Amino acid sequence: MTAQSTNITHMAAQLRSLSLEQEPVAARVDEGAEKGQRRAVWPRTIAVLIGIGATGYGASLTQPGHAALDFARLKAATLLTPYFGVAATGAAELPEAAPEMVTQADPTAAPAPAIPAPRQLLGSGYSRAGRDVVLGAPLPARIMSVEVTEGAVVKAGAVLVRLDDRSAQDAVARAELTLREAQLAAAKAALTVTQSVKDRVRAEALAARKVGPQRAADDAGHALDMARMEAEIATLAVTSAETALAAARTDLADYAVRAPFGGVVADLTAAPGMITYGDQSDVLLRLFDPASLMVDVDIAERSLGDLATGIAAEVGFDAWPDQSFHGRVTEIAPILSKERGTIRVTVVLDAPPPDLRPNMAARATLLLEEGPQKATGPLSLTSHPKRKGDDDV
Repeated sequence: MTAQSTNITHMAAQLRSLSLEQEPVAARVDEGAEKGQRRAVWPRTIAVLIGIGATGYGASLTQPGHAALDFARLKAATLLTPYFGVAATGAAELPEAAPEMVTQADPTAAPAPAIPAPRQLLGSGYSRAGRDVVLGAPLPARIMSVEVTEGAVVKAGAVLVRLDDRSAQDAVARAELTLREAQLAAAKAALTVTQSVKDRVRAEALAARKVGPQRAADDAGHALDMARMEAEIATLAVTSAETALAAARTDLADYAVRAPFGGVVADLTAAPGMITYGDQSDVLLRLFDPASLMVDVDIAERSLGDLATGIAAEVGFDAWPDQSFHGRVTEIAPILSKERGTIRVTVVLDAPPPDLRPNMAARATLLLEEGPQKATGPLSLTSHPKRKGDDDV
């Protein structure tokens, strides 16, 4: 504030000298008129000086360094010119401001290296079970009982639905009876063979000692051959009866719908009393293995060249929006969908959620190998004076 006050005082002295120099000698009037003129000029001069001081002080608050004083001088020259006819030379001559420094990118600097970033493919789809079957009735019958409920967890071989198997049980009983009869006939034929062997040995011994006729020995040999043939036929009958019994038991087993593997029962439509026809229309229930659940994801056709088995994937489900499950691509469909323009890939999860079920909506991000990503990186900077007309940044 002291330096500014000194400058203002100096400027006031210059103003007084200027006011005297502007008064022509020939035009002087008497002393009374001169005093009146000075009384009219000095109040205006004092007002101007007060304005200059206020202007300099205000400029010192907003403009650093000598810029405030220069600004005050310029204001003084502007305000005093109407009163004294000339401008204060000290205020008009303003030093040239130091050139402002701006920072711009050096076009000759070497480009920054590319930043490797993971490439990703996005897709959506649904979960499904790798082992998922629809079970129906293998033959025409009436449903006698349903042994499971919707959502039941069953083991492999468990009976799910029983059909009316009374006729099959009768067939098994008849086959078992036939087999027993064949077995008895075979045993009897075996005894006959044993006895025929003994008879032939005795007849041949008597014929050799000339005690018995040779014809008796020959007849004993023929009888043995017949016994052996009948034994073979009886053995074949046993085999046939066993085959018939096995077939009857197989037919009986078909009257019980069993689980081909352990899993969860779903879409149960079977009910006691329902008539089945033994064709594809007889859908009784669905069975899926929860341990084989995976996710089928549709990827845009244009990304086919980036797909490969083994690609890591992050899968999210609408049921758990805040969780992500890691997995890998295990299969790529050989045929694309022309309706959607997509190709289907299968992702197997490393640790599926316990409550995962088929047909749950999923989102997948396939993480491809890292590739270059365009990036400018830090710029090489240089400084040069700001030219007139440049925009401030």
